[in-house]
Amino acid sequence: MIIRCDNQSALAMIHNPVSSARTKHIDICHHFVRERVQEGVIKVTYVETGAQTADALTKPLGTIGFVKCVAGMEMEDKAVVEAGPVEEC
Repeated sequence: MIIRCDNQSALAMIHNPVSSARTKHIDICHHFVRERVQEGVIKVTYVETGAQTADALTKPLGTIGFVKCVAGMEMEDKAVVEAGPVEEC
C-alpha cells in the first residue's frame, strides 16, 4: 500500500526512529504507521501539496481544484460530467 503525504516533517518522523522531547506527544497511530513501514506493508512517499488529491476530502476547494482532485482519485463527479466544461466559481 502506498500513502502519499505532503507533510515532510511527518515523513521524517516515520523514517527516523529516534524520538525527541518534541515528538513524545505523537499519537499511537504514528507508531502504527512507522511499524508498518519498517515491515514493508506500507510505503510512504512525498507528493507536492498542489498534487495532493486527498485535499478534495479535507479542504474547501474551488470548482476547478475539486474536479482535479476527483479526477486524480479516478472518481467521477456525475454533475460535472453532465454539465460539461467547468469554470472557477
